[in-house]
Amino acid sequence: TGYPAEMLGLDVNIEADLGIDSIKRVEILSVFQKSCPPEQQEKIQAAMDRLSSRRTLREIVDVLAASLNGSQSPARAPKRAEQAAADASGAPPNGKPAAVPRFVMRAVEAPPAARPRRKYRDRLWVITDEESGIAAALAAGLQDRGETAVLLRHSERPAAPEERVYFADLRRPEEVETALESIRARHGRIGAVVHLLPLRKGPGFWQMSLPDWRDRVRLEIKSLYALARFGEDDLVARGKSGGARFCVVTAMGGKFATEPKPEIRPIHAGVASFLKTLSLELPEVVCKAIDVEGRQPAPALAEKLLAELTSEDETLEVGLAGDRRITLAPAVAQLGADSAGVVADRESVVLVTGGARGITAEIAGFLAAHYRPRLILAGLSPLPPAEEPPETAGLTDAKEIKAVLWKGLSPADRRPASVEAKYNRLLRDREIRSNLERLRSAGATVEYHQLDVRDEQAVEALLEHVYRSYGRIDMVIHGAGIIEDKLLRDKTPESFDRVLHTKVDSAFTLVRKLRPEGLKTLVFMSSVTATFGNRGQCDYAAANGVLNGLSALLSAHWPGRVVALNWGPWDKMGMASAGVRAQFLERGIHLIAPESGVAAAALEIQAGGKSEPVVALGDGPWAKQAEQVRPRPARAAAAGTAA
Repeated sequence: TGYPAEMLGLDVNIEADLGIDSIKRVEILSVFQKSCPPEQQEKIQAAMDRLSSRRTLREIVDVLAASLNGSQSPARAPKRAEQAAADASGAPPNGKPAAVPRFVMRAVEAPPAARPRRKYRDRLWVITDEESGIAAALAAGLQDRGETAVLLRHSERPAAPEERVYFADLRRPEEVETALESIRARHGRIGAVVHLLPLRKGPGFWQMSLPDWRDRVRLEIKSLYALARFGEDDLVARGKSGGARFCVVTAMGGKFATEPKPEIRPIHAGVASFLKTLSLELPEVVCKAIDVEGRQPAPALAEKLLAELTSEDETLEVGLAGDRRITLAPAVAQLGADSAGVVADRESVVLVTGGARGITAEIAGFLAAHYRPRLILAGLSPLPPAEEPPETAGLTDAKEIKAVLWKGLSPADRRPASVEAKYNRLLRDREIRSNLERLRSAGATVEYHQLDVRDEQAVEALLEHVYRSYGRIDMVIHGAGIIEDKLLRDKTPESFDRVLHTKVDSAFTLVRKLRPEGLKTLVFMSSVTATFGNRGQCDYAAANGVLNGLSALLSAHWPGRVVALNWGPWDKMGMASAGVRAQFLERGIHLIAPESGVAAAALEIQAGGKSEPVVALGDGPWAKQAEQVRPRPARAAAAGTAA
């Protein structure tokens, strides 16, 4: 657990008292598993789901004892996690940064949806009502097939159900839960969900205020979370007998924001990305994101959706553009020599959100070493004292540090969670202190500003300060964000809000307050979780999906380059925990060596012109699917600058 043994008790609550969530529990148990003899490892693996849900160490010991006294057959020892990480990290044998594979998602033609082979007359559909006639027409079509469909309509005020129409404030998960209970009590278990709410009329992006934006995010994405969270048990049960569906419908033109478009709705991209993680967490349920063109007659669109939703086809992403049926496929897309064009200098002003830690700090280090610009760093953490207290300054072992911190607490405050909080604060301070010193030593002028990027007034004040002081902002690297990984069934509404709004609200405020006419480059630090999904990260996938949508929108409006870099997991750094990195490895997603990631970021930052708005960086299963799309070798000089 990382705590000294004397700080632990068998009956402490693992999550509440130790701050160890379900994903971290799996990580700890996996390390324990690998320390056991080979004949015991399969037994532990078979019990992993039960083990990871236990609340105390005593409960874990009891489950382990029962499992190890069982009679399951022995298994070969799996490859050690650290060796697997080394094999997949991309760390080169010759000391030079290995190239990070670069992909984009291309819209490709898809065959017509297969006709339904059977009807599920006992299947209940819940359809969120966009109130323009599409949901009503779709429900009627399902009724004609002998299935049952009810509408769930957004209402800020309580309202009694009408005939097959239920009302709730869909921004509030507790009201969604209550509405689903009412539907279940009258019509039986839910077998399918269709989220049409994104098609509901509302203000365009450029007409929104921050409160408008937050309200729309909650209406389209928070409601989606609640539908999945409180419909999960029914859908999984239905999936075991066949016919379970969870579908979302967006209006980004049929190509899912893979190309710059002036009318893209960025939040819709987050809706689609949420579904990619949901499909991994609920394998029993057929999940489908359907992207359509806007401004279609309701009956015609409902007919297309009915055919798609009732087909046997299980394609995850389907675009309907005119008479075409489209899906997305990864494609290799290297930057060519003509892409190198943006060069910074000592007068350049670069704003980096996300503080002086992690991946953004490494990229800022590249900029400092090669261009020595004015770096404006903004982060939530306060600026640490110039020197660390002497009691811990020379210590590196986690248990030794925590033991010192434990002794420094008053008896009333001596709780493992308190020690963990102080330990994490100490590590953050060390990293910030070291990175700021490194940036200044490289010759950059560095300012550090503590602020909450969700605070519109604080962000606006910072931008006004920078424009007033320097008259320009040449480049922005938006890396602010948090993760609180949990499976959907364990994710609380409050945690979902924190992860989602930290990224999307700050991005909205930046976009609305920046002066695009002088901005050369805007880089959104996104994640392959938005592109391909990842268990335990439904909120993080949605948040980064919105960044991808913003990039596609702004690329059509702004003169400079805007790009969302969908990073794979970085080795030894970044927000992904060791447990999440292990999940990526199990799925064949390689870790990016830090020096290789910096080299890839350097190429993207230096690229000029209007390149692709959304790029996936990293190696994974998608590489096998990718077709070579007009490969252009990266310019050697540009790649070498980051070495």
